[in-house]
This record gives sequence, C-alpha cells and structure tokens, in this order.
Amino acid sequence: MTSPLHGLAKQRGLLLPAVIWVIVILGGIIATMVTLMGRNSLAMSQEVTGARALSAARAATEWGAWMVRDPQATRAPGPSVLPDCFTSPASLAFPTPMDGLAVQVTCTRSPSTGTLDEGGLLVAVYQIVATASSGAAADAGRVERRVQLRIETCKNPAGTAPLFSC
Repeated sequence: MTSPLHGLAKQRGLLLPAVIWVIVILGGIIATMVTLMGRNSLAMSQEVTGARALSAARAATEWGAWMVRDPQATRAPGPSVLPDCFTSPASLAFPTPMDGLAVQVTCTRSPSTGTLDEGGLLVAVYQIVATASSGAAADAGRVERRVQLRIETCKNPAGTAPLFSC
C-alpha cells in the first residue's frame, strides 16, 4: 500500500524553479523600463536645451541685424556711409533660462569697405551667423544650434536726412 504523502514528496520543489524564472523575467522588465526612462529623460532635457539654444541663436541674429541696419543712423551717419560689421565674433549674454548657453555672433560685410551702387542707391550686404551651444565639444549631452541671416542695408544719398532711407 502506498502512503498519501508519497505523491506529495515527488512534487515538492517544482514550484521553486517557476518562482525563480518569474523573478528573473520581472527583474529584466524592470531593468529595461528604468533604462528607457533614463534615456527619455536625457532626450527630453536635450530637447529643451535645444529649443533654448535655437531661441538664443535667433535672438542673436536679430541683434546683429539691428546693429547693421543702424535704424537710428548712429553707427554710420551721413548720406553715403553704411555701417561696418560689429566687432566679430561677439559673445552675447542672456538672462535666465538661457544663461547657461554660450552665444557667439559673427558678421561678414560685402563689400568689406565702401558700398555697391545700385541705380543711385548705396548698398551693402551682411551675413550674420549666430551659434548658441551648451556643453563641452566632446560631451554626449552637447547641444548646438546655428542660425544664419543675410541682410541688405541701403542708403539713398538723395533721400532726406538723417536716415537717407531707400
């Protein structure tokens, strides 16, 4: 005759490998989720920094355009003088939340001196390039945005003082 405990003795220990298998699978899933969440956090941070850098670069090109357009005729007074480029490269400082960005603006004028005559109007063309960056060059989290602008400034020597606008 067989004892009722004899059948239980054969089945003992079968549950332990199944529990270990479930724990290993759940641990892998949790580890994968933590890794993905960390990557998403870094990507979101870089996205926000990239948007700030783009805004700073756009603002820097607007500043450069203001400098070469000389709307008050203070940098290049007179009917036949157009403004020179600002000292280039110029480093700009921005308030919070863009204060952690390095912003540089360069200007190239064509012609470098003098003006072009287009039907009696005096013209100069300026290329303004602004670069805003955050982080070191070798850093994986580095963000850099560059905006380029080409603008033409004009004076009409026969126009009315003080702006001689075209």
